[in-house]
Amino acid sequence: MRAIIPAGGAGARLWPLSRRDYPKFLLDLAGTGRALVADTVLRLRPVAASTMVVTGVPHEDAVRVRIPRNTEIITELSPRDSMAAIGLAASIVEARWGGEEIVGSFAADHVIGRVDLFHETVRRAQNVARTGKICTIGIAPRFAATGFGYIKVGDKISEDAFLAADFVEKPDQALASQYLRAGYLWNAGMFVAQAGVLMNELAREKPALADGLREIGSAWDGPNRQRIIDAIWPGLEKIAIDHAIAEPAAAAGKVAVVPAPAEMGWDDVGDFTAVRNIAGEQVHLGTLPTIIADADAATFVATNLRHHEIIAIRGIKDAVVVRTEDATLVTTTALAQEVKTITEEVARQRAEAL
Repeated sequence: MRAIIPAGGAGARLWPLSRRDYPKFLLDLAGTGRALVADTVLRLRPVAASTMVVTGVPHEDAVRVRIPRNTEIITELSPRDSMAAIGLAASIVEARWGGEEIVGSFAADHVIGRVDLFHETVRRAQNVARTGKICTIGIAPRFAATGFGYIKVGDKISEDAFLAADFVEKPDQALASQYLRAGYLWNAGMFVAQAGVLMNELAREKPALADGLREIGSAWDGPNRQRIIDAIWPGLEKIAIDHAIAEPAAAAGKVAVVPAPAEMGWDDVGDFTAVRNIAGEQVHLGTLPTIIADADAATFVATNLRHHEIIAIRGIKDAVVVRTEDATLVTTTALAQEVKTITEEVARQRAEAL
């Protein structure tokens, strides 16, 4: 498999740690001593013949110093969402090795607890992809989460796979509980397919986008790369892979899902509750503050301060406290998913804050 790792986005629910110029895939939020993007590259090595990290110009240098040297970096001229990022890498693979070559896309900022189970699941997905299906990996839910999208599971088509009947957006709590009872899987945004199958499906749904990406991919290893990119990339449609391919292809019976066990321990580290669950009650990035908390406060503290500070918490149940050089966030675990709304207000009032 040729692994593709799209590394983009601002991780707004992890503000003020994650910023547009320093997003969460550059942070060590899993406590491994490495950035999340580096963890992802290393995790994929046993199941990948090569790895491409697709990222934007502002993050290229930061990514380069954090990942193994033999990892290829594909730089986007500007953000065009996940379909363009993944399609660009798939088009390069198609041009280099042919349309039957299998590609697998995996986000740069996710965490896997049991890597052995992850490898087993990816290999099953590769086998399904060889049959001509677009294969996604669905995660057996551990609870009724409102922060993840879901996959409706259809008929069984092989020992390892089912048809993906539908992709649904993040639900409210009542709907999430209903999905859990109905056997839906979490949508982890992992896709494995033959490069030609992926691009042909895109050509059916978004022909202009597919044509543009294929033209860039064909020129990528030649002398006209930059000229072609400059001419085509700014005009490409900005759309997520779920909307461009996954949803319409699933409706046509072209998408399979391979379930991954809950024990695999997948998480997209989407908010501070997830960070605390993964890394523990207190996470420190840089200088350690003195933390004073009463017995009623379950406290998460992250800091990259340049000087010693005291942080005191009293009377706040399940508090989330995040302190950086230029911003402090105080919220609760129940409202962790809503941090993004704060970043939108900050952006309106002070554009440079993000």
